[in-house]
Amino acid sequence: MQPRGERGLHVSVLGCYINPVHPDEAARRREVDRFIERLRYAKDIGADMVGTETGRFSPDMAVTALTQSEECWRVLLGSFSRIAREAETLGVTVGVEGVFDHTLSTPERMARFLRDLDSPAVRVILDFANLVPPDALSAEAQRSLAERAFSLYGERIAVLHLKDCVFENGAQRCVRPGTGVVRWEEPMRLIARELLETLRREGIPVAMVADGLAESFRNVYRGLGLESYFARRIYSSDVGVEKPSPLMFETALRAMGLTEADKERIVMMGNHVKKDIAGANRFGITSVLLDWSHRYPTVPETPDETPDFIVHTPLDLLEVLSLPRG
Repeated sequence: MQPRGERGLHVSVLGCYINPVHPDEAARRREVDRFIERLRYAKDIGADMVGTETGRFSPDMAVTALTQSEECWRVLLGSFSRIAREAETLGVTVGVEGVFDHTLSTPERMARFLRDLDSPAVRVILDFANLVPPDALSAEAQRSLAERAFSLYGERIAVLHLKDCVFENGAQRCVRPGTGVVRWEEPMRLIARELLETLRREGIPVAMVADGLAESFRNVYRGLGLESYFARRIYSSDVGVEKPSPLMFETALRAMGLTEADKERIVMMGNHVKKDIAGANRFGITSVLLDWSHRYPTVPETPDETPDFIVHTPLDLLEVLSLPRG
């Protein structure tokens, strides 16, 4: 989370992808040393974390059944014990990413790893595409995979990496999002549900203020099982104007039974500086920019487009509101 006024380069994840289970001890030590060097560099540049996958038990990263062995597990813990100690000393976060044919190949193995390592410095990078194996591509299988991950270690997920892929002879090949086999709406749905569940539990009502056709939004959110979380839904197709028009925000204010006096306790989170942020600022409510996608403009060009806060995931909104996760 960045407060208003702080600008410039922000590094969410500094990648340092090593093989922490290289079967050769000297080579493995060099890999771990390289990662620890990046931890120190991350602290210097203010990166949120240093990320890596967890490798295979082979010198050339070839797929092997030995990667799932207890011997490999002990090697993995040995490598990450060194990494975690250094990270805790430096105050830097380590991001660990599961992959279907690496050591942390399933949500259950990731959960075991987090328990066995028991380090507050280690968090999870959820790259959902990398967790999906080629023999579990059905909607039901991917839904189960996402639900198991969030159930077992949802509170430890720090970064969500969204991409798409296809499988060719069992090998993964990345493709343009939306053209592959990955149903990444499953983890997205669970993230949204966790945020909305927390707000509901805390007694904070939520209104949706969106540009587009009402029926389209209803179909999407009903399909995701999220429609009931919104106390009111304000759509530009009903109001007759789009954000940043103050009429969109005024309509939401009245629909929620609020008045001008309530503006100081209203927060608007959106991903478009020219519509969501400019509209909220002009209306006199707190603005929060969700910058995890650059599909829409996220760089302010005017004071009106400058958010009060910047968050990198929807769940970061809870920090802005001083609410606990889970």
